[in-house]
Amino acid sequence: MSKSTINVHIPKGSLDLEIENSKKAIKSLYSKLKKIYKKDTGNLIFIYEPTGSYSYQLTFFCSQKSIKVPVINPTEQEIKELISYYTKGTNK
Repeated sequence: MSKSTINVHIPKGSLDLEIENSKKAIKSLYSKLKKIYKKDTGNLIFIYEPTGSYSYQLTFFCSQKSIKVPVINPTEQEIKELISYYTKGTNK
């Protein structure tokens, strides 16, 4: 995550995206996720490393939509373990 962009990995379909770090782009991503996950959107989890002011927009959006957001400051291995834990039983 940076001032201008957010890198996104969507396990279902193994999609990697880069979106603009803006309210409009985050809303668009959420619409895309609703289409991909359909009834499972209540189980969405956004995993990211908070980056101060750069992550406020996404954090606020997740709060409004009741999306789970584990706050982490991980190593690359810890990220892989977290993703593995949260995606068990999902279609990748």
